[in-house]
Amino acid sequence: MGTLVASLNGTAIFCQGFGTNGSLNVSSTGKLVTIRGESLPNCFTGKLAAFKLEANILVDLEALADWQRYTPQWYIISKVELNRAVFYVGLPTGAATFNVPTATWYQPYARGAILYHSATSSAFEMHGFIRQRYD
Repeated sequence: MGTLVASLNGTAIFCQGFGTNGSLNVSSTGKLVTIRGESLPNCFTGKLAAFKLEANILVDLEALADWQRYTPQWYIISKVELNRAVFYVGLPTGAATFNVPTATWYQPYARGAILYHSATSSAFEMHGFIRQRYD
């Protein structure tokens, strides 16, 4: 799985998987960075003060990012990216929340939701009738 890690002053502040078929591209001018496409909502539209692209994650950065790879948000975002070509759930419509009775994390999106349960170390996509029933 491809991984994008953003660090600030040596601390990993963002870590996202973008699937085995994902792509990370930097334009020839170095001013445009895209992940999986050049059209909205698939591209980053913010501003970066500086950018350094490494073909492989450096050992020290990998150690900094490892803890993020086991968070619920890592599994949720990775599921969105892995499913994007089949069914894109859209942009988030709320924050990820923890449901105590079911011991799951729930992230709502415009066209569905992603559910994460630590017992399976996996995230599941829901939409349509199943999501309506869950909600």
